Amino acid sequence: MKDGDVLQALVFTLRLIYMHSSGRPLARGFIDFLHERFPEAQPGREDEGERSRIILP
Repeated sequence: MKDGDVLQALVFTLRLIYMHSSGRPLARGFIDFLHERFPEAQPGREDEGERSRIILP
């Protein structure tokens, strides 16, 4: 990966944090935004027998 690509990804993430937080250091606005966008998969609800490739403890 190029340094510039990593920097752009970090700047994008920082801008998302600023947009979805109240500016307070311990605000949960960004975490709540991530939970809305990427909900946790429900156990036992796999589509068409396809299993997750992520190993969970």
